[in-house]
Order: sequence, then C-alpha cells, then structure tokens
Amino acid sequence: NELLGEIPEIVGGKTGYTYTAGGCMVLVTIAPKDAGFLVNVILGTDGHNGRFGEMKKLVNWLNTAYKW
Repeated sequence: NELLGEIPEIVGGKTGYTYTAGGCMVLVTIAPKDAGFLVNVILGTDGHNGRFGEMKKLVNWLNTAYKW
C-alpha cells in the first residue's frame, strides 16, 4: 500500500478492483487523540492512482474538518 509511509495512523487496509466497481479501498486508521478507529472507504475510482489519491484526500480532510 502506497499510503503506509505517508499516513502513520494506518492500522490496516485492503485494495481491490473489478470492472463493475472500479478501484476500491478500505483503510482503517486511528482517530486523532486516540478517539477510536475510523473506517474509510473509497469506491469506483479510475486507475491505480485514483483510489490512493482519493483516500489520502479523505484522511486529510477528516483530520482537519472535525474537532476531536
């Protein structure tokens, strides 16, 4: 997973691709301030880089948008 070196809070994840679903990814991260876990899901992206780029944006947004 390309995000392992970029997102230190990663607990685990799974990527996948099917013709119908496109590129998909599930990523479990530790919530800020050890407030539990976050399950992040990306569905239907185009290409290999799409799911990783979209997941990175989602995780970054969660960390800035919410007060933990």
